[in-house]
Amino acid sequence: MSKKLSKFGTLLKRETLASVPSGENLPCLVLHSNDPFPGYYCSEEYPANKNCKEISYYIPVGGISAPDDEDLFRASFHLRSELDVNICPAEFNLEKTILKTFRLRGLEARDLGPVIEQLKVQKFHLYKPRRIKSFFSYIRLRSFFSVRGINPHFYQNTDSPSIFYMTIPEPLGWNDFEKIITYQKTYGSFKNFDAAIGVWIEKPQVTDFIRIYGNNLEIDQLNDIRMHFFRNWHMYKEQGMLI
Repeated sequence: MSKKLSKFGTLLKRETLASVPSGENLPCLVLHSNDPFPGYYCSEEYPANKNCKEISYYIPVGGISAPDDEDLFRASFHLRSELDVNICPAEFNLEKTILKTFRLRGLEARDLGPVIEQLKVQKFHLYKPRRIKSFFSYIRLRSFFSVRGINPHFYQNTDSPSIFYMTIPEPLGWNDFEKIITYQKTYGSFKNFDAAIGVWIEKPQVTDFIRIYGNNLEIDQLNDIRMHFFRNWHMYKEQGMLI
């Protein structure tokens, strides 16, 4: 196994967000993702089945002024250590306001109580619970990524083995990425994966990547995703469209 590496960077994704149902009786506003883009990564037989999707939870924090990024990172590291939760700073736009939030993965809504209590102890302002209907949002996550290289083109997340990172040679904007990945998910030979775009900041360079998520992905499937993605990207740059 190759050496474990720690990288810092950002991830941009799009999800449908909504407030957690009131029946969960949470003491503050919590949102959850209920339809990650591009929309499916389940079994070959039932690729659009939502039951296998992992739900992420978002706890907005604010006040008179938005909390400093340093405070968000300090709190994230503390909660990872104290409660052993997968948490990182994030932000998204809600009702024309950019909210600073904490994103959590790998737990249920009923398990959020200790996290919320710790945020109160650390003096974060939490919003009152209210009903928010589903809405599309771009979400920007910032985190340290623990990865290992598995071949010249892919890294694997050592904490979440279902997550892979495919390096790309130049930046790719979200609008172009969405067109390319939607085309690939519609017409490609392998469809059962989720994707987002991101960047690692590491001396002496910046590395752009496509984040790939899927259940039990094998190297042949990852290589198939990469081959079709670069073919479609080249076609899109040459033609300005995908047909």
